[in-house]
Amino acid sequence: MMALHLAKYGIRVNGIAPGTTRTPMWDTMGGDNDKMWENFAKSNPLGRVSTPEDIANTISLLLKPDAEYLNGNIIYVNGGNHLK
Repeated sequence: MMALHLAKYGIRVNGIAPGTTRTPMWDTMGGDNDKMWENFAKSNPLGRVSTPEDIANTISLLLKPDAEYLNGNIIYVNGGNHLK
């Protein structure tokens, strides 16, 4: 709804839906276990987990002038996991 209401002000609203991303936040939940990350990667269509850089690169794409007509989208940054 925000994308509809804010468009008249030239404000675009898009969302990023990241997949499992290896960050220090996981360390308190057993995230320092490399076997766990290997299993996450094996279950992903692209064979790896996302990195913070993957998320940042997608945000960067949205900020480029070429993306000025994108509005009201959710972009899944999860290697295709949402399709399973």
